Amino acid sequence: MIFISESQISGHIPDLDLITYYSENNQTLFSRISPWTKLFALVSVVLFVTIVAKHSALDSSVYSCIGLLASGSPLKKLFQWYLLPVMFVLSLVILLIWSEPGHPLISLWIFGRNITLTDNGLLLVVRLL
Repeated sequence: MIFISESQISGHIPDLDLITYYSENNQTLFSRISPWTKLFALVSVVLFVTIVAKHSALDSSVYSCIGLLASGSPLKKLFQWYLLPVMFVLSLVILLIWSEPGHPLISLWIFGRNITLTDNGLLLVVRLL
């Protein structure tokens, strides 16, 4: 039987034991909030971002407020854990940005075909991230 220590696991994969430790022992403003309030806030943020917010500035302000509430958490770990979904989104969006209508920024000839990167293509990357 092979045992893997935690030091061998990538830092990009969330450690559930560490998350549980911080949720039970952390003394931040966010950790003192009721779990029901957190659940309501999560649903509200998801609805806000997907339905109400049409501008990237609103999305980034909501994201910044959530980051401020989580201050005192292991920010380095949070950023490492966030890299995995970022890489997933980038791997998908890199194909989608070339077909977005908008003002052309860059045109390339690849394999006898013209592909164009537009301003809406770049905006799609920002929105999905």
